[in-house]
Formats: sequence, structure tokens, C-alpha cells
Amino acid sequence: MEERKEYYRSPEWVYEVKRSSSEPELLFGIYRCMGGTFRVSAKVDPDRKLLEQVIINGDFFVEPKRLIYDLEAYLKHTPLQDVERRIREFFKDRQWEGLNLTVDDIVSAVMFPLTKIDILAYQKGMIPITITSFELLRDTLKWCAENGYTYVGHCCYEFYEKRYEIFQKASKEGAKGVLFNIVGTTCYSLGVEEEEKAYHGEFTVELDLIKDALVKSLSVREDEKVSERVQRRHFDFSPFFKDFVPSYYKKPKAVPTPEEDRTRTALQKEVFLGDATIDGKPVSYETAFEVLAEWLRKAKKPTVVGPLLLWDWQEEELSQKAEALRELIDRIGKLQVKVLPDYRPKLKKYDPSVEMDPPNPHESILHDQNDLTILVGVHCYRTDFVIRLLRKHTPTKVVALCGLYGHPEAHLSTSFTDAEKLFKFLSLW
Repeated sequence: MEERKEYYRSPEWVYEVKRSSSEPELLFGIYRCMGGTFRVSAKVDPDRKLLEQVIINGDFFVEPKRLIYDLEAYLKHTPLQDVERRIREFFKDRQWEGLNLTVDDIVSAVMFPLTKIDILAYQKGMIPITITSFELLRDTLKWCAENGYTYVGHCCYEFYEKRYEIFQKASKEGAKGVLFNIVGTTCYSLGVEEEEKAYHGEFTVELDLIKDALVKSLSVREDEKVSERVQRRHFDFSPFFKDFVPSYYKKPKAVPTPEEDRTRTALQKEVFLGDATIDGKPVSYETAFEVLAEWLRKAKKPTVVGPLLLWDWQEEELSQKAEALRELIDRIGKLQVKVLPDYRPKLKKYDPSVEMDPPNPHESILHDQNDLTILVGVHCYRTDFVIRLLRKHTPTKVVALCGLYGHPEAHLSTSFTDAEKLFKFLSLW
């Protein structure tokens, strides 16, 4: 510095510090340990990989009182790759005390939100899943861990703190992810009653989840060609159900594919009770189909729901299943069809006599007083939600003709229901 001082004093030169072209990212994380809970927010320049500022709050005890403030100041404008080293350097020769706290705890707390920068370096081609219950969250995280998937999600700060252990366990088992905070009216801010509704998937307040931070994060990398495994498959309306599509409905760019039931497989294996169930008790396929046939004969206003069969996925097995179901509908005559073409909320802009609103499936059943509801081709994670809402709010009998392990919580359920089984059921008519 002394050697070059005169050179840099020269009025003939103006030196400009290069700034980042992008806005800083605001990242947030919670870390919990024996010593308490850390809530860390960080401002990061993604272009320069620089930690501009970090704020550390939480429920923990340290001495001296200025320790955390001094650490925050010490970490300003630190390159991301040097953050951990700088934290350890800060504590190396410093006298301090913490109740059940170690330097490793503070390193983990500060580093947790910063890992989001690395996690977001992924290719697009994601599976959209609407989490409708704590159980579905648990199953989805377990599935991500078992299959090496990274998740990007939304939840409010209160929920994350309440369910911290399940996210931590999923992380240890291999499910890495990013969660964006929900800012606005949440169930926790409206009291215990609304919190209970949210637990059962019945919270009705609408929140705008598409925030700038999410859009920026998904734009970290340009779209690339993805592998066959995650490419969006071609689909169109099934020729067997085209006449059931509401006139106002337009084909979307993407809908849930058959593969998206994989997220439910882990838990279903645990509750699998065999070929079929009636009121939660195992029975044979033959017994279940005989009972279902009797229910159909007695039903005054039966209805059938199913999105996978509404779409042509160019799969022979699904096409045969759709053909069998259409023949059943035509043969019975009185079966009403209510489509559930995707799982986006309808916001009251739909005809309940021909379509279901995903967050409120019971409204459509109550509208026409359907006394028997048969779910075919509804994704398992959505089937559980629909069954729970229908059983709570309607007197309808609920039947799940499942393509996987079945749903014992339905009044009647069959597992691994393929076209062959549906054609066998047809023989009862």
C-alpha cells in the first residue's frame, strides 16, 4: 500500500469498483440445537458469491452480550467460500460463553441459509405437488430422500419451526431442499381453529406463492434438455372421455402425470392390507366387486371421478383402463361423471355438476347429492385428501379403485386395479 500510494492518489485516474448486475438474494434459515433456536437472515450477492450482510436472532444465551453483533459485523462482505473459515477465525482467540452452545452450532446456523445458493443450481423439469396435510409432507420428504430428489417449496415460518424435526430428519436421510417463506395471512395468525383446519387440509385463505424470490431462483439456469425420466410427456384428451370435458375447459400446458403417484408409494406399502378393503377390513377382489355392484344398483345418484383417465398418455395399459371404465359408465347408465383434470383451485369458477374443485371436492358432491362416489385414476396423494373431505362433509359412500396399494380409509377400496380387473367387474352386469 505504501509503495503504490502516490500512484493511486493521481487525479488522472478514477477507479470504479465493479458491482453486481443482479439484485441481492435475501435468504432465511432456522437452526435448532441443544442451546436453542437460531433464526438467520442473509443478504447474498449471487453474481459475486458474496455475503453482504447477516442478521442472527433467536432463543439462545451467550456472553458477552455484544458477541453476536460483533460476529455479524465481522462477516460483512465475506466471500461465501470463506464464511465458515471466518466464523471459526472469529471465535479462535475470543473469550465467550454459551449455554449448551458450541462454535459448530453457530457455524451450522449461519451456513444453513447460504446452502440455498448451491442447491438452486439444478435443471428444470420438476414434479408439482400440493401438500394438503402433514402426512403428505412426511411421505413426500421420505420419497425425496429415498430417490435422491431435491425439493423447492413454500411454507410459513411458524410451520417450519413447528415441524423442524421432520425437515431435519429428511435432510439427514438425503432429501435436500429449499423452502421459501410465506408472507401474509396464515392459519397460525388466525388462531387455533384455523390451524386445526390447516392440519386437515381445509384452510381456505388464498395466498400468492409466486413471489419474485421464487421466480429468480427458478431462473438461476436457463432451461436445458432434460432426461427422458423428467421430460414432460405429450398428452391430449382421451377419446373415451372427450365428451365429458366441460365446454369452458382448455387444455393446459401440463397436468399431473401417472408417474407422480411415486411420492405416495413409501407410505402406501406400510398400510397395504391386500387385494381390497371394506371399511378398513381386508377382503378379496371378488367380495369387494360384489359389494360395489350392489351399492351401484341401490345408488340413486352415483358419480365417478378421475383425471388420469381423462387424458391420453399414449400408454396401452391406461388406454385399456379408460376403455373399460367408459364401457362401465355406458352400461350402468346412471353414473354421473365429474372430471378432476388437474389440481389447480377453481376459485368458484366451475360447474359443480361436471367438475370438482380440488380444494373443495365435497362441494361438487353436495351440489348433486351424489350418494356414491367412485375415484378412479386420482393420484394417491389427492385421493387421501378427497376421501377425508368427503367422509367429513358428505354422506356419500366413497370407493377408491386404486392403481397402487389401495386406500383403507375409503368405504371400499381395491388395490392394483387395472383394465383386467375392471373388465371382470363388468361381467357382474
